[in-house]
Amino acid sequence: MDVGPLEDLFPISHVKADLLYYNPLLTRDQEPQWVECSAPKTRVRLSYCGVVLGPTLLWFLEHAQSRLRAFLLCGGAYGVQVPLQTLCTKAPPEDDSLPPIPVSPYEDEPWKYLDSEEYHNRYGSRPVWADYRRNHKGGIPPQRTRKMCIRGNKVAGNPCPICRDQKLHVDFRNVKLLKQFVCAHTGIIFHAPYTGVCMKQHKKLTQAIQKARDHGLLSYHIPQVEPRDLDFSTSHGAVSATPPAPTLVSGDPWYPWYSWKQPPERELSRLRRLYQGHLREESGPPPESMPKVPLTAPTEATSTEQAGPQSAL
Repeated sequence: MDVGPLEDLFPISHVKADLLYYNPLLTRDQEPQWVECSAPKTRVRLSYCGVVLGPTLLWFLEHAQSRLRAFLLCGGAYGVQVPLQTLCTKAPPEDDSLPPIPVSPYEDEPWKYLDSEEYHNRYGSRPVWADYRRNHKGGIPPQRTRKMCIRGNKVAGNPCPICRDQKLHVDFRNVKLLKQFVCAHTGIIFHAPYTGVCMKQHKKLTQAIQKARDHGLLSYHIPQVEPRDLDFSTSHGAVSATPPAPTLVSGDPWYPWYSWKQPPERELSRLRRLYQGHLREESGPPPESMPKVPLTAPTEATSTEQAGPQSAL
């Protein structure tokens, strides 16, 4: 298929019935013009992308002619739709336009920054969170700070005292920085709303303080309670000797039904009449208690057994 010149491919007329584009950049004195993209036996339909007449359109058509010829040759007599991506350049991503976060020179040794002249000129002898303030809506301040101040390369507005200074790094060896977040009297770690740090940095501070205490770099108070003068080994009922039961002291049995109880005479006379021919003669009153077995009986038995074989010999 032979493709003609640019004027044959894109003739300009006043009104057309097919794909039309109005020029929004014309002045009041100029007559509004319309353009149709057409050619003999071939019709190219362009997606709407704000095409205007005049020098802008001519420049656009001259640079797009090479690409349009390829589409016309491939399309033949059928309609070909040109995508917008082939005629426009891709916009740069937003991440590339953001400036990178500067690298701190104290990242490997963060404790040196607290001894530098720059730190003393900025903070002086006060903690890093002393002059931090954040406005809030209403009369009740928020009970929690934001989750984090830096997300990727984007820094939130009014970052926390740790995130706003790129040279401050939370490390368990940075003892001077950790002491600013611990109460000197009680040893309790200040909560996040009091210091203003975000929750991410507060978690790092808590872990670093605990690790510094484990390594012996940060001292903390252990409460010591002096014992009383009382001897709890014998004074308390749970540890003293259990007293004997009152029944054992008096000699009575532990349970009352273990002791002998004399039956009534009326019941005894009834049983005698009922079992008159089968009862044994009474030898006397029943014993009040069972007879005790002497403890020397087994020893005597063993001595007699030993004497028996000797006499037999």
